[in-house]
Amino acid sequence: MGIGKLMPIFTMFAGVFSLSSLAFPGTNSFVGEFLVMKGGFDRNMMAMICAVPGVILAAAYMLRMLQKVAYGGTNNPKHSGLLDLNLREIVTLTPLFVLVFWIGLNPAPFTKIFEASVRQVVNQATTTAITRGGDVSSPVATAAQAGAPNPNLALNPKVHQ
Repeated sequence: MGIGKLMPIFTMFAGVFSLSSLAFPGTNSFVGEFLVMKGGFDRNMMAMICAVPGVILAAAYMLRMLQKVAYGGTNNPKHSGLLDLNLREIVTLTPLFVLVFWIGLNPAPFTKIFEASVRQVVNQATTTAITRGGDVSSPVATAAQAGAPNPNLALNPKVHQ
């Protein structure tokens, strides 16, 4: 018996935050990981193909940890005295819990906040690459050279209007 039976509320929060950490679809981390992977594949497919096993291993590690902690056996007698989360802890974690799904299911308001600064960094990196004679043939670099908005910066096209 893991701590899942002794601490069901804690286990629920830990499970959701673990799934978010491994970028489960519908959670906040999925949005960031999707944008990074999309941009990476657009720029250097081989590097991203090499990175994919790391993403898979991280997911396997996180799920294995959750399985062992929440549902695995424990031989420590001190675990039998563990108490579940109290009201103060639940009230503290609930806004984070809500944000995990809010950002994951509706990322546009959040990506809009940092869109201008990301565009500036992309333009600066592209300008530096052009100055140094680097390869700037990606669609993002071509758009940045032309001063066009980058459609990869947000999942919602309405953000650019």
